[in-house]
This record gives sequence, structure tokens and C-alpha cells, in this order.
Amino acid sequence: MNRLFLFILCACFFSLQINAQSEKVSKGGADIRVATALNQIKTEYKVGKDGMYEVTYQTNGKRTQSAFIDSETATIFGSELRLVFSYAQVDGKLPTPSIANLLLEENLTDIPNVWTIAKTKNGIHIANMVYVPANSDGKILLEAFSSVMNAADKLEERLTKEDKL
Repeated sequence: MNRLFLFILCACFFSLQINAQSEKVSKGGADIRVATALNQIKTEYKVGKDGMYEVTYQTNGKRTQSAFIDSETATIFGSELRLVFSYAQVDGKLPTPSIANLLLEENLTDIPNVWTIAKTKNGIHIANMVYVPANSDGKILLEAFSSVMNAADKLEERLTKEDKL
């Protein structure tokens, strides 16, 4: 039951994209704490116009996967948190019931990551996500984005047999 509550809470936060902006943001909208943490672990990254950080790593074999670290933060139960996520599929239609059930089954595992389905102006996204403290160091961010990237890449390969994301 707690896992379901966490999933619903995280899915709502992700799909609504709460705008509780951190005070530690540079002029470009990017939270400098993320850059500091990524520089600690010597990780290359890109920053989008929206302040979203993107890291891309090689996963299995010659496959690559991107993860995103949100500059926006929210205070949940007294803790300032940020979202780290990776897409497994971006499509124009809702997933089939069998894929939705697969995501629910995956959410029953012991790891803190959860799967979500979100509708944005760019389509329907299936993403693996996790929340971390907003002031996480490089080691914690590495664990977070590695975890969501590996899970998303495995599902992307399973669903599409391609390597787009």
C-alpha cells in the first residue's frame, strides 16, 4: 500500500510538473547544485533552456540512454527533492493495458524507482523516475541517474527493439 501511495505521489508530481523553483538557480534557470554535483563525478552534461540537465551514458553493448535531472525542486514532507528520470518510450498514444500492467508490476519491486505515464505536449511518455534530495552530491546523483537509465533502457529495448532514447 505504501508503494502504491509513493507511486501515485510521484506520478502526480511528475505529470503536473510542480513549479516550486529552488532559490539556488542560475540566470539560465539551471540549479547550480546539480552542475556542482555532476562536476564532482566528472560527468558531461547538457543544460536545456528550461534548466533541465541531461546526461547520456552507454548502457548494454552499444546502446545509449539519456537521463534528466530537474532543476526545479519541491518540498515534500519537509524535504526539498528533485526529480531524476529517463524515458523508456515516447509515443503519440497511451500504452496498451498489458504495458500498463507491466509498469504496475515493475513498481512492486524493492527499488525506490517508479514507472510513470505522463502526457505532455510532445506525446505520451513512459519514464522511470526517482526523487533525490535537492542538495545531493555527485555520488548520489550518479546512483540515481544510473538506476533510472538502466531500467528505462531495458524497457525501451523490450518494447521497441530500438535505441532511440
